[in-house]
Order: sequence, then C-alpha cells, then structure tokens
Amino acid sequence: MMQDDTAAIYVSTTNRNCKLKPGQLVEIAGVTSSGDFAPMVIASNIRVLGEGSLPVPRERTFEQIATGAEDGQWVRVSGIVRSAIIDRLTNYTRLSLELATGGHRLTVRVPNVDSINPADLIDCDVTVTGICFPVFNRKRQLLTVRLRAPSLEQITFKRPACPASFGAPGRSINSLMQFEPQMPHGHRVKVRGVVTLQKRGEFLFIQDQTQGLWIKTSQATGLSSGDVVDVLGFPAFGEYNPVLEDAIFAKAGTASPPQPAAISVEQGRSGDFDAELVQLDATVLNAAQTGEESIFVLQERDSIFRAHLQLRNSTSVSSVVRPGSRVRLTGVCLTQAGTDRAPQSFRILLRAPADIQVLSAPSWWTLPRVAMALGIMAVIVFAAMIWVLTLRRRVRAQTAEIQRKIEREAVLEERTRIAREFHDTIEQQLAAVTLQVHAARTRLTQAPDSATHLLQLAEGMLRHTKSEARSSVWDLRARALEEGGLDAALRAIVDYVRNGSPVEIEVSVMGDRYPVPSAIENHLLRIAQEATANAVKHSDANNVRLALSYGPETIQLVVEDDGNGFDIESTGNALSGHFGLLGMRERAEKIGGGLDVVSAPGAGTKVVVTVPMAGMRTGKERAVLT
Repeated sequence: MMQDDTAAIYVSTTNRNCKLKPGQLVEIAGVTSSGDFAPMVIASNIRVLGEGSLPVPRERTFEQIATGAEDGQWVRVSGIVRSAIIDRLTNYTRLSLELATGGHRLTVRVPNVDSINPADLIDCDVTVTGICFPVFNRKRQLLTVRLRAPSLEQITFKRPACPASFGAPGRSINSLMQFEPQMPHGHRVKVRGVVTLQKRGEFLFIQDQTQGLWIKTSQATGLSSGDVVDVLGFPAFGEYNPVLEDAIFAKAGTASPPQPAAISVEQGRSGDFDAELVQLDATVLNAAQTGEESIFVLQERDSIFRAHLQLRNSTSVSSVVRPGSRVRLTGVCLTQAGTDRAPQSFRILLRAPADIQVLSAPSWWTLPRVAMALGIMAVIVFAAMIWVLTLRRRVRAQTAEIQRKIEREAVLEERTRIAREFHDTIEQQLAAVTLQVHAARTRLTQAPDSATHLLQLAEGMLRHTKSEARSSVWDLRARALEEGGLDAALRAIVDYVRNGSPVEIEVSVMGDRYPVPSAIENHLLRIAQEATANAVKHSDANNVRLALSYGPETIQLVVEDDGNGFDIESTGNALSGHFGLLGMRERAEKIGGGLDVVSAPGAGTKVVVTVPMAGMRTGKERAVLT
C-alpha cells in the first residue's frame, strides 16, 4: 500500500525480491487497474529513493471507514479492547484485537507480535493508526473493514483507572446500565451470581438477589446449576435487559440450586422475569427436532410461546411429549421485545429433559388422528360415490334390458292373443263356412231353396270373417306406428275405425314431440283404438276428438265423444266392445299410467290416459313391433 500527499492506493507487483519497509520513499512505474474493490496499480518497476516519513493519519470513526471511501488510507481509530489473541501462523505470528468503537466491532491486526500477554490488553483504551482494508465479496460488495498496523508502535494502550478484576468488589445485576455519571462507559464490570443454565463456549445464565443475567462468553469451563461464579464482562444492550459480552468467569463457591419462580404467561410477557429461572404450566401444540435442539410450541390461555431444549447425547423428548399434553416447564425465561423495545413475548430455555414434566396425556383425538380419520372417511365416501355411480350405470343397463324384455314379452303377448283370436274366431268361422258350402253343394240339385239359404248364410259368415281378419291384421301389423310414430298412428286408425260411418273424428297433437318407448306407444295406440271404436259403434256419437299431449314429465291421451254416455258405476267393470274398460285399464297399468273415465247418460264420454315420462325419455330409436 502506497500513499502520497493526496491519497493512498494499492500497488501489486510480481517481483518477489522487492522487500519494502514502512516509511520508505519509492518511485513506481506501472499501469492502473480497476482492482477487486477499488482502483489499483500494477507495478512493472519499483525503485527505492530513500527514507521518508509516514503521513499524518486521518482521524476517523467506524461509520466513516465503513463506507469504503477510506480504502487503503492511513487512518486513526480509537476504541476499547474487547478481546486479544496471538495468532501463530505458518511463517509468522500476529496480534488480533477486537475493538468496541461507535457501537461496532473493529478487527485490528498487527504482524510479528509474540512477546505480549493478550490478557493484559483486555479493557484497555486504545488508539490505533493503520491502513484501512475492506472485506468484500465476489460481487465487489463491502462486507466489513479491518485495520492493519505495521507494528505495536502505531498502537497506544491506556488501562482504565479502576480496572475490574476477580478480586475487586462486584456489582448487583440490576445496577448494570443504570444512570451513573461517574462510571466510565464501555469498560468491563464484575458481577457475582448463581448459575442457572450454561451452554459451554456460548452463553451462561446467572442470577443474584436482584434479577437474572444473560452472559455471552466463549469460555468453555464447565459449571453446574448452583455454582457461584464471578464474571467479568462488558455491559451491552440486550433485547430487553442488559447482557454481558466478551465475558470471562471464575467459580467462587457452591450454593443451593435456585428455586424457580412460579409465573403466569402474563408475567412471562411482562419482562419482570427476564433471564430468571421460572416455572409455568401450558399445553403442547407441536413438538419438533431441528439439529441439536428440540423445540416445543405451547399455549396457555391466549398466549403462544416456545420452549427450547439443547439435546445431549442425541436424547430427544419431542417424541414422548405429544401434542395436546399438559406439561409443567422449568427453565430460564427470555423476554423478546418489539420494535419499540417494549416486552412482547417470551421463550423458555430448558436445562434438561427433566425440566418438561407431563401433567396429563393428550386426548386420543389429536389433530393428526382427526385429520387421518377425516381422510379415511373421505376415501370411504369417495369409494361409496364411485360404487353408487357404478351401481347406477348397472341399474340403468339392467332396467333397459328389462324394458326390452317387457317390450318383447308385450309383443309376444299380443301375438299370442291374436293367434288365439284367429283360432277362436276366423278359423272356426271358416270351418263353419266350409260345412255350409259343402251342405249347399250336396242339396243344390235336390233342394235348391235350401241350398240358396245355406249359401246366403255362408256369405254372411264370410263377411263377418273378413271383418275379424281385418281387425286381426291391424292388431298384428300396426304399420303406421312403425313408420310414423304415435301421432301418425292415431291419424291412421281414423279410417279404420270409422269404416264408412258418418262420425267426424278429429286428431290433434300438442307439445314438442319426443321419442317414446315402443311398449308405451303400442298400449296408447290400442287404448285409443278401443275407445274410438266404442264411441263409433256404441254411443251414437256425431263427433269424436283424439288429443295427444307431449309434456315434460307426462304424455297424455284424451278420447272424447258427444254420444249417449253411460253410468260408470254400473258399467265400469264390464266389457265394452272388443276389450272394454277393463282391458283399457290393464293396458294403462302395464305402462305405469292411469286411466280416468268421465261419463254420464246423455252427456258423452271422456277417456283420459296419463303416463309419467320422467327418466323414460330417450333419444334412441324406438323398437319396432314385429
């Protein structure tokens, strides 16, 4: 590092034989470079001109040198030594000092020092003159700064007027950081107390008759709860109460282990028991292990806090203390302050697994078990839903198959009935006609008048047989239903039923047409045929109206005439015409519908058939009756 009257700059050279000393006057030839943090010079030649004098140092604070603007500059900084150590490296030794200055820590390094006792430098006021070196990362970002002094000649040590020592009188813990105008600020003090908790090489908790104290120390001497210790350390701001930093301690005796103070969560939050041994009851919400520490989340009334247990020999109690357990904790209370430094929450530092005592086991219905039970129920419900959907599909398929079977059985039933009618009527009548013709043939020459009478009788029987055959063929084929649907079939039966009669028959269709199962169509057509035929043959009606209505939930057929009518109570169960009312009711029941008949003597007749269609409408082609 070189400096002239204006500033300093870092100089790099590849000449390993170039041995320079502080204070020499040199001439440098080289080129500039951006450097790793600040500009630098890469020297191609360095020539010693003679002896010079070190520049006048700049008086700087930590905040000023921490900006990075003093990189490589010759500066002077004052502070108090917090720690001192001799580093014994491979080729040389050096003294490393940690200074407290301006509320920060500054590292000072002095090469080639091995004849000094570092402990004698602790708590000294020092003034260091040296070079400011930045510490930065690979992104050229400043992390911190250090000072390098060429030798001890650039450091002045001044011990305090009344240095603290283990033999000096101690102070009470609650007097730390109180207003004392005569007390020099930032120097080491001595306190005495009873040990409540220790983590070797990191921290120590003690308490006296006034309060507890958190001590930060790297000393690894082992202590036990109840040991009385003298502590030398530097008072500093803690999160809520003062702490001692860079402390050393010595055992001064043994006393009874301190008894924990029974507190509530409100007292724990208040800060009155900060760093003291306490005891309180709470409910475990959760327990986990992270690294070498078990952490418990607990709740008491409306407060939630944590308890920490350092694990020794991999002993874990988080698996034993289950969520929901009611426990009694014994440990050191640590107050946690908010942004305004007011106490806000707290945590408990446990000393050993025995410091967490289970008062009552949790209910079997813990949150994980409830979640597992809900998960199992959800799986069962989901499986049941899938089973129901599958069952529905199977039921629909089976229902459709049953419907097809019913339709086939209905067709078979119709065919059987028609075959029976063929046998009972047409075949018998044809046989009778055959006998009459045979008798007429044998008498034709002997008794012409008798033969003529027999032939006239045979002619009448043939006409009746023709009518019966025509009716049977209509029942068997129903072509209009096959080719045009139910409404077309209703119109087709008009000419068949009228058969030369002067009765006016009107057919009307209402609503949006949609496919109807063939069995329903067939039975509705037969009911319409029977009701219309009854009106034409038996009621002496002048007008007959057939109305078919397609509704969203039902399909309705109405056959109404203005004929003679009849008494329903006396005629309702009797056969009328080919089928009669009983046959029409049976057909309506087969398709799940209802038949209503409204009639009175001289007031005409109204037949109403209503068939529910919910769940039966389909877009598939109707089965054709064969």
